[in-house]
Amino acid sequence: MARIRKNISLDEEVFEKAQIKCEKMFSGNFSMYLTYLINKDTENIEIKKDVENKESEKAMDREVKTEIDNILNL
Repeated sequence: MARIRKNISLDEEVFEKAQIKCEKMFSGNFSMYLTYLINKDTENIEIKKDVENKESEKAMDREVKTEIDNILNL
């Protein structure tokens, strides 16, 4: 996965608290801590493309099952 560099602005107090947390969780790697937080926040959000892919996979699964049934004469 490609890394993208971005600048962000945080309140000093927020940054200090986050720095303490990331020190404990990710050995001080602030980027990893932000990545973790964003992933946790968005893990249940489905992107439209993902939903479409899942629907096409289900349709393909039904087709495969039908073909298997046809081969087995069911």
